[in-house]
Amino acid sequence: MTNEKIDWFTTTAVPQIFYDNEQLFPEDVEYYLSNILFHEFDTVVEDGSLEETSQRLIELYELYKNGNAQLLQDQISSFNQVAIQLQQPGIVDSMNAMQLSADLSMTPNNSTNQNELDQNMNTTTQELNSDDESNDGWQISVVIIMSPTYFKYKNSELHYQICGQGPALLFIQGLLWDKNLWRTQYQALSKFFQCITVELWEHGLSGHIPDESSCTLETLADDIWQLTRHLKLKKFAIIGFSVGGTIGVHLALTHPSSIMAMMLLNTPLSEEAATGKQLYDELMNNVKKLGKLSHEAINNIIENCLSLKTKEDLPLIPQQIRKHLESIPTSNIKGIFTISNAVINRKSLLDRIHTMDVPIQIMIGQEENPLILKEIQNIKHKFKNISVVIIPGSAHLSMIEQPDI
Repeated sequence: MTNEKIDWFTTTAVPQIFYDNEQLFPEDVEYYLSNILFHEFDTVVEDGSLEETSQRLIELYELYKNGNAQLLQDQISSFNQVAIQLQQPGIVDSMNAMQLSADLSMTPNNSTNQNELDQNMNTTTQELNSDDESNDGWQISVVIIMSPTYFKYKNSELHYQICGQGPALLFIQGLLWDKNLWRTQYQALSKFFQCITVELWEHGLSGHIPDESSCTLETLADDIWQLTRHLKLKKFAIIGFSVGGTIGVHLALTHPSSIMAMMLLNTPLSEEAATGKQLYDELMNNVKKLGKLSHEAINNIIENCLSLKTKEDLPLIPQQIRKHLESIPTSNIKGIFTISNAVINRKSLLDRIHTMDVPIQIMIGQEENPLILKEIQNIKHKFKNISVVIIPGSAHLSMIEQPDI
């Protein structure tokens, strides 16, 4: 990890949230920082210290706004002293991460078990003596630095990441999104499970579609199945979002003996309605023409994917989504267009899902597309192996709007 990138984090990325927002709450700062750490540094802070750090940053900013220069300087000096004392190989502490005077590409200490370094991640922990006055109440964060990992397949590469140990959970995202969609769930569940996030072709760090001429939801499911063979997974559960859930159902129908359970979040299971096809056609024709998502298209996505409460009360979420959508490389647009055609032309799974002999939980946002919401509510009364949970205060991106559900 370069010093230039760390400098960018400290001097640009962290201050930017305070420049752009008149009023901030700790949860706003925590969401912003954890998103950058995960997206830009492939880093997960697992022990909850980001919440405390965000609160302290808010306090420092209030001192700055109120002109308390001397007290502000005293506070910063005390933090720097802690950071200096904690700079040892193998240690990354919460103030180093936010003060950003530490090198996040740490060297594991001698006591680190090799098994804990498996699956391309480095985990380093060390406790401070609670009686040691020099720590000023700060604790060492457990920080996971994950290296990009790829499955080379059909002359391309699928990007995936693995964290944690235990029963395997396979996360599949939807169209236009990447691994960061699952950040909160990944952090929480990796304490108990082996969490695997895979990015679809043309998304995140994955490569281009190997064969655009034969791209269907079934072939996309088979590509992910081949990844599970590469990882030697005997049994796993699927957590799928939107069309990622649809892909997961196709995978499960083809290989039922390998599936322990499924959780489908805002997943369409019937064929695309005529109105949906028209909207998809308009959006993707616009994308194809411009070579990118237009400002109008991004506005429409944000409008339809987030609940009214989120858009009004949590303005940082729409900002982050806009930034993500604007950052999609133009070189991926053609492939995304191909996948979208597969989505538009999908076949209904309603007459097949009842044959699956595994527990299925369907979760759907209260403000999701009314057609999908009605479809899922009807399923609830038909199949004994399916449970349905309605998530209040959310629309399509429920895992971001209500991450603790």
